[in-house]
Amino acid sequence: PEGLSDLTLNPVTEFIQGALLLLRRATAPAVSPAIGLDFSTALADPAPGYTQSVGVVSGQGITRLRMYDIVPEALTAIQTQIPDARVSVAVPNGSVLQLATDPDYAATVVGALAPYASIVDAVVVGNEVDAAFGGELATVTAAVQNMQYALALAQLPVKTTVSFTMGVVTGSYPPSNATLNPALTGLTDLLGALKDYVEIDIYPLLTLQENPGIPLSYALGSPTCRKSNDCAVVDQGVVYHSLFWAEYDAVRWALNKAGVQLPLYVGETGWATDSSGGVFPNANVANARSYNQNLITSLLTTGSPKFNVSAFPTHLFEFIDENQKTGGIFEPYWGLNSYSGTQITPKYTLNLSPSLSARPRTGRTITLGTGTVEATQVLPRNGWRAFEVIAAGANPGRDGSDWTMPGTFDGLGAQKVNDTSLRVQINHEELDGAISEVTLDLGAFSTAIANVIEQGDPGAVPFVTSARQAYRRWSADGGETWTATSDPSTTAFSRFCSGQSYVADTFGAG
Repeated sequence: PEGLSDLTLNPVTEFIQGALLLLRRATAPAVSPAIGLDFSTALADPAPGYTQSVGVVSGQGITRLRMYDIVPEALTAIQTQIPDARVSVAVPNGSVLQLATDPDYAATVVGALAPYASIVDAVVVGNEVDAAFGGELATVTAAVQNMQYALALAQLPVKTTVSFTMGVVTGSYPPSNATLNPALTGLTDLLGALKDYVEIDIYPLLTLQENPGIPLSYALGSPTCRKSNDCAVVDQGVVYHSLFWAEYDAVRWALNKAGVQLPLYVGETGWATDSSGGVFPNANVANARSYNQNLITSLLTTGSPKFNVSAFPTHLFEFIDENQKTGGIFEPYWGLNSYSGTQITPKYTLNLSPSLSARPRTGRTITLGTGTVEATQVLPRNGWRAFEVIAAGANPGRDGSDWTMPGTFDGLGAQKVNDTSLRVQINHEELDGAISEVTLDLGAFSTAIANVIEQGDPGAVPFVTSARQAYRRWSADGGETWTATSDPSTTAFSRFCSGQSYVADTFGAG
């Protein structure tokens, strides 16, 4: 094959290139797989090459990408430089009709994706189909079904979905009022055809443009919004300080009302850094950075105020400015990066791995009672590590009991207080005899474990230095004596993973 002689003659060069790639990946920041990037350079002039572009993405530690067409050169660069990538590839709107009417074309699409099966995670049929197809969605449904059939025939484990704008719902204020848009003919059939997830594009900047009375801090999801009573939106007891989360929950409400229980992911979201002629001053670099950073942090921590979901795939729009785009005052200015003709330069810095991180799936399975549940690892603040062992709403005992508290989960958490002490907390229901927290002397605990291994019991080794019971009592001597407490705000441990067990800065600034 062409190029084989070069590969054979230059093994040292190949080794060095591979080693440099591994080094770059190893030293890149650990970014949650939830954080994705809409990746396109097609409408940029000049445009950087795909090898250079993917190198920038790889160096940032991003592994989730979304593309708007099948571009073999780009997919090859991704497969080479980011071998653990998860890529969503769209079928352009202009090809949806052919996909709907020609099963052979669906097979052709699958054939084009097959060489990249190790990185392609999903096929997105069309883009913002509720707007692109004039409200007539039967063609999109047929295209989805043909795509699903072709993927199954080829035995490719690739998901299929479509993306919508916020126009897919009506009455989104307040969020619980939202319903699916009845003007979209065939929407129910389309949603019924989907088997994997639904994708929504959310742009608070566009909502702000259309509704200038919205507070800017609310549109940005800024922490300052929490300090202003004028900024909050309250919906059935749920408080929103972020327009993104209000819009996300509105779509989730509408889907739930229609009986659609598929996961809801975000295909596009972002904030423009400029507008044509500067006519919309809120489109600027500072606000773009603020919006995207606030989104990343909330996505990986608190998540949806209503539906207890976080760290789901969410794609930032977009990789680079595409200056040939038309159709709106913001179109050429969404890029996180700019291109000089030789260099790709970030417009602003984002922390893609905030210290307040959140719930990446571990794949662990735990049997509890009569049910089996998946464990979710949580990376909360102040050095805590935790595992969810009963998901919100689960009833592994199948006894009809309410196993979980609203907005939280049942699980275990631990914090290494210092070199000699480990604090462990259990989140559970209110049971007087259940311990919520113990602090362990690590040296004594290790001795006790060694004793169990050697002789079958821990021996007379006191290794619990302090303990608390849920809501009720506190022991400073390892459980020998207990003192009643009447301050549930600091002694109830139902929310240790969100940092609410203790007042802010208990364990140090931040």
